[in-house]
Amino acid sequence: MRKKDRQKRSKLLRQIGIVALTFLMVLGLLPGLFQQGVVQARSCYEMTEIDSNNVEWNLISTPEELYCVGEDANGNYKLKNDISEADMSTFLNGGSWTPIAYEVEDESEPFTGRFDGNGYSISGLKTTDENQNDVGLFSDLYDAEVKNLILNNVSFTGNASVGGLAGSISNSRIEGVHISGNIQGNRRVGAYQGFLITVNILIIVLTLW
Repeated sequence: MRKKDRQKRSKLLRQIGIVALTFLMVLGLLPGLFQQGVVQARSCYEMTEIDSNNVEWNLISTPEELYCVGEDANGNYKLKNDISEADMSTFLNGGSWTPIAYEVEDESEPFTGRFDGNGYSISGLKTTDENQNDVGLFSDLYDAEVKNLILNNVSFTGNASVGGLAGSISNSRIEGVHISGNIQGNRRVGAYQGFLITVNILIIVLTLW
C-alpha cells in the first residue's frame, strides 16, 4: 500500500509540474502575442497614433499622462479627451500642479515639442507657492507649438514669470488657445505667459477674474 501511495504521489507531482511549466511558457508568450498589431506607447502613455505625415503622437487622457509630458520635452502630444476639474483635483490631492518641464540634474529645460489640444479642455490646474517662478501649464516654451487647447478655471499663483499657458514663451507658435481663470504673481505676470519673446500667436481667447 505504501509503495502504491508513493507512486501515486510521484505521478501527481509530475502532472502538477507539467501543468505549471506549460502555464509559465504560455505567460512568456503572451506579451509577444498581445504586442502584435498594437502600437505600444513609450513611457506612461497607454496609446499612441501615427498621422498621415508618419508623425507619432502620444495620446493624453488623464492628469497622470499630462504630467508625463515632462519626460520627453521634445515629443508630440495630443489630448484624447477632456480632463475634468474633478480628475485634476484627485490627481493634485490638495497639492499644486508642477509646470511641465524636462528636469536634467536639477535644472529645468523648456518644452520644445508639439502639443495639440485637439479641441479638448484641461480644467482645474492650480499652483499655490507664492515664491515659485516660471508658472503655468508649462514652465517654459521654446521653439514649441501649442494649438487647439482649452484651459478652464486655472488658478496660478507664483512669484515671477507667471502665465496661464507658460511662465515664459519664446520662438514658438501658439494657435487656438482659450484660457479662463485667475493668475497672480509679483513680476512678469501675463494672461497666457509671464515672459514673451518672438512668438507667432493666433486666436488667443482669455477670460480672467
